[in-house]
Amino acid sequence: MSTYQERLDGARQALAEAGALLDRTTLPVGLADQLNAAASDTRRLFARFVAATAIVNPDLTPGGLPAAQTGKVHEVLARTIAAMPEFALCSHLRRAPGQPGVVRMALRRLDCHRCMATSVNPPPGEDDRCDWCGRHGITTFWPVSYTLGLILAYGDACGDCATGLVPDQSP
Repeated sequence: MSTYQERLDGARQALAEAGALLDRTTLPVGLADQLNAAASDTRRLFARFVAATAIVNPDLTPGGLPAAQTGKVHEVLARTIAAMPEFALCSHLRRAPGQPGVVRMALRRLDCHRCMATSVNPPPGEDDRCDWCGRHGITTFWPVSYTLGLILAYGDACGDCATGLVPDQSP
């Protein structure tokens, strides 16, 4: 298996080469409509997630990257893609991929909205592991959550990953 850094470099290169392929305006109209509706559902789910997080920890404030900052958006997506090679994918997303996907980093799962409600414990002995790069021995974590298109992702990042994921608000 490749290292996180090798996967990250590969994801960065793939996203740079994809360019226009990531533009939904080049998709068939029916598929673009379905993806736009799923992205809208994801944003609503994220708004509820942010509201619940604020109740649990009022010190956490949501940040954001303007869509025009494509380089930063690609970096966030590349880091998430690089972290996901061993993630379990729920059967609902396998059968119907045009719906919101929730990336539960600590659980190493990509779930649909329905499966997100399933209670799953993180693997034992993983409480010192960065949810993005997988490095162990981390003592200070930065909670990170974001929504990008159809994906809502959340987890705890080490300082190095937090700097790449949330460059303007991290250590």
